[in-house]
Amino acid sequence: MRVWIYEEREYGELGAERYTVEWHTVRPGYNQAEHEESPDPDRDIISHMKAFPTLAEARVEGKRIYDAGLDYYGAVIIQRQRVEWMVEEDGVATWESVGFPEYIDE
Repeated sequence: MRVWIYEEREYGELGAERYTVEWHTVRPGYNQAEHEESPDPDRDIISHMKAFPTLAEARVEGKRIYDAGLDYYGAVIIQRQRVEWMVEEDGVATWESVGFPEYIDE
């Protein structure tokens, strides 16, 4: 069934699946020497995400990001997502995480 996917602002299929790779970086311009404490997660940490059609592609990208040392917390997260109803009466759907996340940390 064709639905409007809210976050993507485009039409897609209900039940479609994808795999996302998520990692976190410190905002540009943050200087650890100027701060006594670690970066503030609400102000100084930026969350990044890329979506892939297959788990294999997501794992390759996740490993590349991890090996490059790009994640502040030291682990890249891979999560399966599925298009699920947000407002069924209006035909609006959203990407929902399903199952348990996979962490790339070695």
